[in-house]
Amino acid sequence: QKLDTLVSDKETEAFFNENMESFKLKSSILRPWFMSVSADAPNKEKLVQWFNGDPEEDIEDLDEYCKKYAETCFLNQEDWMYKDDLLKQIPLEVEDWSNFLRTNTYHEFEKDGQMFLLRIFDYKLRGNDAPLELEKQKVQNLIINQRKADLVKKMREDAVKEAYAKNKIEWIKD
Repeated sequence: QKLDTLVSDKETEAFFNENMESFKLKSSILRPWFMSVSADAPNKEKLVQWFNGDPEEDIEDLDEYCKKYAETCFLNQEDWMYKDDLLKQIPLEVEDWSNFLRTNTYHEFEKDGQMFLLRIFDYKLRGNDAPLELEKQKVQNLIINQRKADLVKKMREDAVKEAYAKNKIEWIKD
């Protein structure tokens, strides 16, 4: 007997939807772009223009600029990121995150000789349902662990039945 470790997208989505209450966000998440460059980096006006422009049109220019001048750069707006992970990358000081996320799609600031840029494409606040993309690996692991438990239970039952059939187990009644 083998454990099936392949989990289809359909099965993943079904499990996720059936157990949505188990996937509430414990922290706010966002889909950002962010970067930091030296405060005296060249062409900062152009950088800000690209950063706030059309993601599909300006991504190549931004990427090229990042390779040359950025100390920190993240330009994948498809990936969800926990707020705390973002804060490890840029020293953003915000008191009210709910309000900040609701009212800002772009934020720029300077600190310690660095210019920081943040663009927020989407966000979800703590307590909301987590998106499947963020929880996909966890859901698939839960499914595999359930399969593992079911397989162990079945193997145990089969071993007992086989031993009983071969008279290696005797039921004792009081």
